[in-house]
Amino acid sequence: MPSPLYDPAPRRPLARDEKWIAALFFLVFFGSLAGELLRDFTPLKLGLIFVVVAWVPLLVLHELGHALVARLLGWRVYEVVIGQGRDVARFVVGDAVVRWKLAPLTGHVRTVPSDLRWARSKQALVFVAGPGIELAFVLCVYALAGDRLLERTTSVPWIALQSLCLTAAMGGVLNLVPFAGRGGVSDGLGLLLSFVTPRKQLEWQLAAPWTIRASRLLEDAKGAKARDVIDQGLSRLPAHPRLRLSRALCSAVMGEDEVAVAELEGFGDLEQYDEELRALIFSTGAEVAFHAGTRERLFDARRLADLSLALHPNRAEPLRTKGAALIELGHVESGIEQLELASRFANDESELELVFAWLAVGYARLGITQRSRVYLHELATRRPGARIRRLLRDLDPRFAEHADPSDASRKPSSEDLDA
Repeated sequence: MPSPLYDPAPRRPLARDEKWIAALFFLVFFGSLAGELLRDFTPLKLGLIFVVVAWVPLLVLHELGHALVARLLGWRVYEVVIGQGRDVARFVVGDAVVRWKLAPLTGHVRTVPSDLRWARSKQALVFVAGPGIELAFVLCVYALAGDRLLERTTSVPWIALQSLCLTAAMGGVLNLVPFAGRGGVSDGLGLLLSFVTPRKQLEWQLAAPWTIRASRLLEDAKGAKARDVIDQGLSRLPAHPRLRLSRALCSAVMGEDEVAVAELEGFGDLEQYDEELRALIFSTGAEVAFHAGTRERLFDARRLADLSLALHPNRAEPLRTKGAALIELGHVESGIEQLELASRFANDESELELVFAWLAVGYARLGITQRSRVYLHELATRRPGARIRRLLRDLDPRFAEHADPSDASRKPSSEDLDA
């Protein structure tokens, strides 16, 4: 495996010179587009501009369709993401965190069932709602405008409406095509997979309302409040393994290592569980050991992370825990190698921020300050929670400045999400 210092395809923020190159590329692209529009100009050429302009509002409409149908079916919506890259804006609507990102090209909505009644059918309806609302919009416009919507015209308002409908129709149809990518599955594939979703997976999701709220509290280093939230969940779903693992982690964050270990030992013989749950128990055990902070427990963290990765090699959490433990044990280059891998598999913004934070620490300890500053700058723009700020405050004064919880410009508090 190549050294992380020469990783040919790391997932990391863009450096300043790379941002200038990207800006130059877009300037050339849109300049060429403008030149083509102005050359032998006709109103029909405005259609391309209208298609580009229509993309963002239709993306919002698409994700709103997913969210509204989920709520109408009684499901919980806990995150709505518009775009890719770092957050430009972040706010709370009800129980959901809405993230508006730098490049609004794609999006997703994260939902969880409130119970298991007709769960597969409801999940299918949530998937189809996004493209469905776009296609319904086109049909409504056609019902009002009739065949004129399909006629060739030089009227700019009609060209704009035709472009909007064309973009909506293309988006709706393409999203119904079944395919999978690195970012997840299309709505079409999700629709098909909904009917074969294992019951165990749906049962696992039932704990999400409490584990998500607890995770957000842990980001702000509020372990006691996070554990209270988990206890609320356990009163509703006694002995749920996802809640039990989250409770052990809360205890570890509070410095109660023995309590956390006892809670994990309560799972008993791990051979009775499937590989997925065993991997999660090992991964949680690794993070619990890491929070203890002693050299002996850091070795435990590395060992338990390896046991988790032996069952599921491409999980970001054990890779991040192992990488951080190696850095703390003095094996900085090996730790960075694990963290670079974790950055590729992280599908959660909070997890990715933790990975970036430890990469900043690792490169700083190696004396590669330029690379460290790239991660620090990216994290400063994201305004992470207290957990990351405490880790980085000795590296960059910006994180000490943001440590004041009264800072009105930071992201919404996890407590704002309590229903």
